[in-house]
Amino acid sequence: MYEKLGSTNNYKKLGSAKTYKRHALADARNEEKIQKHFLVRKKKWRKTVQNRALFLATDAMKEDNSDSENESEPENDENSCKICFEKYESEGDRQKAAIVACGHQFCCGCLSSLPRKSCPTCRTAFNKKRILKLFP
Repeated sequence: MYEKLGSTNNYKKLGSAKTYKRHALADARNEEKIQKHFLVRKKKWRKTVQNRALFLATDAMKEDNSDSENESEPENDENSCKICFEKYESEGDRQKAAIVACGHQFCCGCLSSLPRKSCPTCRTAFNKKRILKLFP
C-alpha cells in the first residue's frame, strides 16, 4: 500500500506500482469531482447575481419610462437628432441633417461616428452610399 504524504500526491511506497497508480488515479478523479462541484456552484452563483441585476435594471427602466411618458415634448420630433438630441434651429443646422435608408433622421456627424452602421432607432443596416443629406 501507499501512504499519502501531506496535501500533495506524494506517496511512500507500501505496496506495488499498480497500487500507487490506482491511488493516484483515484485522487485525480476526486480532485476533478471537487473542481466540477465548485464550478457548478460558481455558475449557479453567477446566474443568481445576473438575474438579480437584470431584475433591478428592469425595475429601474420601468421607472424611467414612466417619467418619460409625462414629458411635454413629443418623442418623434423631426427637428432634432435622435443620437445627440440637438435641435435643428437654423437653416445651417438643418444642412447637417441626413436620412438613412429606413427613413430616420440624424446628424451627419452622428451617423459617421457610429461604430456599427445600423440605424439607432430600428437597427436597419446602412452604408455611406445609402445616407441621404437633406440639403446637399
